[in-house]
Amino acid sequence: MVTGALLSFALTVLVSRWLQPSGAGGFFELIAIFTILSQTFELGADTGLMRWISRARAVGGLGDVRWIVLIALVPILVIGCVAAGAIWVLAPDLARVFLHEMSPATGAADIRMIAPLVPFASLSACLIDGARGFGRMWPNLVIEGLGKPATRIGLVFAALILGLGLRGVVAAWGLPVIFGLVAALLIFSRIFRKEVPVASVPDPAADLADMTANSGQPFLTAGRLRALSREFWAFTAPRALQGTFQVVVLWLDVLLVGAILTRYAAGVYAAVSRVSLIGTFALEGNRLAIGPQLSALLARHEYDRAADLYQTATRWLVLASWPLYIVFAVYPAVVLGIFGSRYTAGSASLVVLSLAMLINLGTGNVTAVLLMGGKSSWSAINAAAAFAINIALNLILLPHIGILGAAIAWAASIVVDNVSAMVEIRWVLGMAPFGKGYLPVAAITVGCFGVTSIAVRALLGQTLPALAAAVAVGLAVFATVLYLARTPLQVASLYASLRPRGS
Repeated sequence: MVTGALLSFALTVLVSRWLQPSGAGGFFELIAIFTILSQTFELGADTGLMRWISRARAVGGLGDVRWIVLIALVPILVIGCVAAGAIWVLAPDLARVFLHEMSPATGAADIRMIAPLVPFASLSACLIDGARGFGRMWPNLVIEGLGKPATRIGLVFAALILGLGLRGVVAAWGLPVIFGLVAALLIFSRIFRKEVPVASVPDPAADLADMTANSGQPFLTAGRLRALSREFWAFTAPRALQGTFQVVVLWLDVLLVGAILTRYAAGVYAAVSRVSLIGTFALEGNRLAIGPQLSALLARHEYDRAADLYQTATRWLVLASWPLYIVFAVYPAVVLGIFGSRYTAGSASLVVLSLAMLINLGTGNVTAVLLMGGKSSWSAINAAAAFAINIALNLILLPHIGILGAAIAWAASIVVDNVSAMVEIRWVLGMAPFGKGYLPVAAITVGCFGVTSIAVRALLGQTLPALAAAVAVGLAVFATVLYLARTPLQVASLYASLRPRGS
């Protein structure tokens, strides 16, 4: 995950520096459209598959997994293909709304180039999360964490060197989606054949009591198939809404900045927003590690163990990610200088988003707890509220204070989503969001990096040497304090509790 995050960040730097804000703005607007559409048309089946399979491994029921996979993937494929056709037809309208600084013909052609990739990306994500349900994290790491980012940066660099223009860069970015789907299909099929017992073909006309396979397991009737479908999509449909709201909040800001302001502003804000996400690889890696475990524990009603796992994972997140965002908040201009001097105009926005990410990561994978506890509808409501606040604040603030308004809107939505989920897991699931070791971990992290960074900046200013000195001193003090306090902080047990366990 770390490698993938670094490669993705390197790609953002490469495109931003090479194309400059206006060209980078067009690139990230197209990527935003693709990402919103592809994740929307996952329909929540990625999380649904992971939760269902991990629950089946924990409490029994692997015989139904064969049918659940079909129930999940067939609609994804069909609806995704229909959506790709609709995007192709509506491309001129989408270009006029979101890519208004491009010529309509150019914008429509670029959107039509990414449209066929939408169902591929949706299906690939579902297959990878299905493999996670079987306890295999490595397909995600190999495909999403390394394979696609490495291939993508190589192809994009080649397109830039060859002077293929924005369309060539977007095509180079999109090709790894196809490679990723092929790899996901091969890997998931192999895991599926190994894990799932051979099921017989159902005969809906026959009675379940009279139909047994040679293995002694019953055939599946049409009624049972309908019941499985209702159960799966009853959980997954709210998750689909929540996922749509989340990805729209994550990427719509870039489109709104481009539509209301300029492509130049969209390029600057895209760089700021991508920088603000670099530390969330820890959140994603944490989710990959604890998601199946949480599902299994909650399926067995082991709420105390689930709470302990979540609290432990949250403490790890604070230790791993807060130092980065504290440094970003103190040295925003230095950090954005990586992209070029024109991007430092987003410094205030980076400060706002860095502080919001402290809350995002400081509350841990609280949404995953709700989802694995079967409360997808609660999570969808939270995401809808965050989405509404984000849109409203963007429309109010963007025309008056520019990209800082977009940052404030996103930060507000992060706070609403995470705080709401924290209250709900305490109220609905009876799980305390923070454990007894949380405050010491948070205080140590803020003290080692916050106080140090502010002190060094006061002495040396907001410069690259000051940032380097602050990081070096902060890490030295941080490592020393963690070593000396390793017993009360239970540092060794943190790692042990997060190790994936067998079913």
